[in-house]
This record gives sequence, C-alpha cells and structure tokens, in this order.
Amino acid sequence: DAVTIPIRPITLLFGKNSSGKSTVLRALLYTLQVIKYQNPNPYFTELGGEVIDLGGFPALVHRHELDRKIRIRVEFEIKKDAADIQSMWMEIKTGWERIKDTAYISKLAIGNKNKKWDVTDRIDKEIDSIIKIIAEELKNFRYLGPMRAVPSRDLKELRYALVKDKEKFKERNALQWASGLGAWATLIQEPDLIKKINEQMKNLGLGYEIVFSTRAIAELDRNTVAQIEQIFDSTKPAKESKNQISNMLKQLSFKPAYRLHLRDENAIDIDPLDVGLGIAQIIPVIVGALDLGDHSAKIFAVEQPELHVHPAVQVALGDVFIDGIKNSNRTMLIETHSEHLLLRLLRRVRETTEGEQTDHKLTPDDLSVVYVRPTPTGVRFTPISVTDDGSFYAPWPEGFFAERVKELF
Repeated sequence: DAVTIPIRPITLLFGKNSSGKSTVLRALLYTLQVIKYQNPNPYFTELGGEVIDLGGFPALVHRHELDRKIRIRVEFEIKKDAADIQSMWMEIKTGWERIKDTAYISKLAIGNKNKKWDVTDRIDKEIDSIIKIIAEELKNFRYLGPMRAVPSRDLKELRYALVKDKEKFKERNALQWASGLGAWATLIQEPDLIKKINEQMKNLGLGYEIVFSTRAIAELDRNTVAQIEQIFDSTKPAKESKNQISNMLKQLSFKPAYRLHLRDENAIDIDPLDVGLGIAQIIPVIVGALDLGDHSAKIFAVEQPELHVHPAVQVALGDVFIDGIKNSNRTMLIETHSEHLLLRLLRRVRETTEGEQTDHKLTPDDLSVVYVRPTPTGVRFTPISVTDDGSFYAPWPEGFFAERVKELF
C-alpha cells in the first residue's frame, strides 16, 4: 500500500537495520533518473555516484516480484513569483516488460487541485517547463553516504576544486558528495565557510580546526640542482655566489602546492588521514549542514551522521542541524540510530516553547520524526508527532529505545 512521509525542515528516519529507511533517500535518487534521463532501470545515479548501486528495477521492486509496479508521488510547491505559489504533485509508475527483459515507464503524470496532465500522452511547453523545474529541484539534492572518504595527502581527488570555473566545479562536485569528498572540495572553494565550520567544531568539542594553505614550489630539473650544488661547493666570494643564485631563481618556474589539514589545540598540523576516524567522518556532515553558498543544495540527505563519534558529539550535532535550517529554505533528511541526536532536538523544542532558547530555536513544525518498520504486508512509515513540551503525542512504536530500559532494569 502507499505510504505518506511528511517532510519538514529537520526530518529524522528511525528504525532497525534493513527496515527500509534508506528507501526514502533512494526513491528520490530514482525519481530524478526517471524524469531527467527517462531511465527506469538505473544501477548508478547522478547524485549517488559509486556509493549507491540501486541494482536496477529488479532489485528495487518490492520482494523482487517483477509483476509489481513501483509508484512514487511527490507533492511540492512551485513559486513563480512572490504572489504566485502553486501546489502541485508529480507521479511516476514504472514496471518490467518480460518480453524485452527491461524496465519501462508506465505512467508519468503531473497535476494540481484543478487539473491533471498525463505526460506519457503528450508534452506541451507548459508541461515541459514544469518537468524541468521538478528535475532541477530534485537535482538540488545533496546526498552523503554512511561511510565518508578522506582525501589523500596530495589532494589529487580534489584538483577540480582549484579551478576558477564555478559551473564546472558545481557539476563535478555534485558527484563527489556521496562519498564525502565533495565536502572537502567545498572548503577549498569557499574559504569563508572554513571559519563557520571551525566554530562548530569548537562547539562540538572536537579539538581541531581546519586550515587550507597554498605555497609556491620551484620546479627544479637535475641540471639546475647540479648548478646550485656547484655554487655552494665553490670557493667563490659570497657576493658572486649570491648573484649567481639570484639569476638562477629568476629563471625558475614555480607551481602552487596546496594543503588542507587539521590543526590541534597545541598548534600542530595533522593530515586528515592521521586523525581518529570519527573526526574525518563528522566533518562532511558539518559542511553539508552549514554550507549555504553558491554550490549548496536545498535538501541535505545524510545516512548515519553519528557514525564513529562520541555520544557528546552526537548530542551537540542536533544544534548543527538547527543552525543549518535557520534563516534558510533548507531541509535536512537524516537517517539515524542516534537517541542522543533526537533527545537534543526534543530538548530544544521544549526550551523554545518555554522561552528559554534563543540561539537554537526549534518548534514542532520544524521537526518530523518518522519510524520505519517492516511488516508482512510491506514497509510502514509511522510519523510520530512532537508536542510543544518536546515529548510525543503517541507511544513510540516498539518502545522508545527500549534496549536501555531492558539493560538498566
């Protein structure tokens, strides 16, 4: 049966392993491939990169039963100008054709409360423009996988971030975000963002700050090196040797060398490869949540942001996500197992209601908590409404982190 998932500025997806949480993120990636590239049988997607292999239609369809259809419906608003906001929906349905042994699009429809267009019948200019808007909105989606990569010492994977062409960078960087490398490239492109990230790293108590530096390195061939050695080995007067070296330096060519490193509280610079795994894993999460620059996305989706970090950091991460939605039209779509993260968000709701919170205000309308669980008839998504005092209107399905109570008592 169809299920509806409410999306709010901060949307948390909870559930046991393999319950179906990732399905939400993959549905969005799949939808983009269908409407933008007319590809209902994708393995790899534009924004999932090599991190996600969807496996095509046979792996995606429920229970791998090829007689079933996949149906996805997205409700959204299109703002043409300040006074003209249209509520619309788009629905795609894909199936499997056994004779041709391939997937096909059986339905692509767009509509509003007054009208419906079946795109598979005809595409006029109005429908085509709407499809392009939807594709751009879905493309304005940044996905960060559960295992984040760390750049090599020579930053060879991030060379594209050093180019001046902003559009080329934006296009290439979208592909790098799934692995986490896009976060480090963004820091190179947006040095002003580094200061903001460092402030949050301090608030999280990570004990490091990020430093990006560049310097010029002379390109020396063997002949030049030999000449310099002869000058230093010679018994010529210092003035004459100095003039010779000066003339040689004028003829040298220089290339820039870049370094992106972490500086600890003792002012010691450390390569990201040499710090604890948790530090390197959390940095892309912070960058993704707080990047509001030219290359940012309206939807930031991340799997397990709490991976490999201390519970105290998980708690404080809630404030990072609140800062990410503050004064912006962004959505955080978070798949998580972290009780600590949720408790901080519920606390901020309570403090906001009671007037105690000024820096990290959060209301129930800002927060969507969805519990995901498999059942014999399919995956169920249960929205859990949050009250003004930071608790739940209904009991948490299967008990609220009941493992703790079981172990304590």
